[in-house]
Amino acid sequence: MSTGVGEDLARVTVISPTRRIDLALPGSATIGEVLPHVVRFSGHEGSATGDPVHTWVLQRLGEDPLDPNRLVSALGIRDGEILHLRQRQATMPDAAFDDVVDAVASSTNTQPSWRPVHSRRTALAVLSLVLLGLPMVLALGRPGLLVSLTTLGLALGTGLAAVLLSRAFDRAAVAVVLAWLCVALAGTGGWFLLGTDEIGLRSLAACGFVLLASGTMALGTAIRPHAFAAVAVTALLLILVAMAAVLPPGRPVEAAAVAVAVLLGVTPLLPALCYRLARVAMPNLPTSADELARDDQPVQSDIVARAVAADRILAALLFATSVGATILSVVLVLDGRWSALALAGAVGLALLLRARAFVGLTQRLVVLISGLVVTTATVVRLALMVQDGVLLTVVGTTVVVALTVALGYYAAQMYNRFVSPVWGRFGDILEWLAIMAIIPLVLAVLNLYQLVRGIKGT
Repeated sequence: MSTGVGEDLARVTVISPTRRIDLALPGSATIGEVLPHVVRFSGHEGSATGDPVHTWVLQRLGEDPLDPNRLVSALGIRDGEILHLRQRQATMPDAAFDDVVDAVASSTNTQPSWRPVHSRRTALAVLSLVLLGLPMVLALGRPGLLVSLTTLGLALGTGLAAVLLSRAFDRAAVAVVLAWLCVALAGTGGWFLLGTDEIGLRSLAACGFVLLASGTMALGTAIRPHAFAAVAVTALLLILVAMAAVLPPGRPVEAAAVAVAVLLGVTPLLPALCYRLARVAMPNLPTSADELARDDQPVQSDIVARAVAADRILAALLFATSVGATILSVVLVLDGRWSALALAGAVGLALLLRARAFVGLTQRLVVLISGLVVTTATVVRLALMVQDGVLLTVVGTTVVVALTVALGYYAAQMYNRFVSPVWGRFGDILEWLAIMAIIPLVLAVLNLYQLVRGIKGT
């Protein structure tokens, strides 16, 4: 019989102290959510006081009671299983083994064991450490053109091996590791290529090689092309920023301020752009009741595949913009001026609040991590600038305690509840305030206010 996990329903038989009942448990619900209904169907709703979740338990024969906080699908409940409804004070004991050896074997077999796949992962991890460690060791002695050429040669070799393993031998697991090593080695070789201490020129060369390597691996290996595309787009954005910082010498902070504002400005346009890139045909809104009744909108035969492609493209572009915004914000934080720090703080807050607009796991995660990194870096920089140790201790402790209480309460009570639309509107308002503050702060970083005051002679 098929499992209920695949169709999100598990048809089980529940044996209570007085009757047997057949139920279909939804896989997306927790045991604690369905338990009150099971108790009611079994005829014991009014036989005991207190919450049914704390009074009754569901358990398999010979096993511990099922965790009320876990989903039905996560517990592996299948069609045709028999579950026992028992009072918590009278749960059935675990299975007892007469044979000690059999008991030990049964218990240890449930623990994770070393498998051949772990051996392969270990070999790939050691391979990665060796390939990435060699350029670093060589650079400690005398970084220069020889180290760069050696690293780029390793990148070329790993790239060719990745394409060969992917195309000819169908070894995707090894090929994808070698492909990422090719990208990392290419960036490292580009960093050491130019014999200069100028960070902008080094970044320009490194990002150029990363762009070349990631694009080649995306096309050559055809393994996870969206991930390599995300790295390629990130490298392209950083190339543009590095060029803007190098062309006017000595102005990297100003270039970073303008670039981060542009990145945040284009983020809302990414979803529509992704649908266009995936060529998803958007339906036209009916203009009359007759058009609404006819419902003759053509549907693409591969609409699902195109929608998935659009989702992956959006994740790649969000990764690129988030990484770019993080690096640019770090440049602002290191500058230390109040205008640069305020701009970095506004960027971090805007990213944290904008993450609410994306429901995909990867999409929201990259934006959240970017916002957390930028906000944390800004706060740490501000803390290092405070000279009064007592003030820093008091304020820092207060902020940490407040965040601990708020996040702890959210993790314990509010994480799975629907937030009131009022709070959502407050979040929208705060997000737009943070975004609107970016432009004036960019002008402050560019010293345009001082320029205007100088023109007026004040």
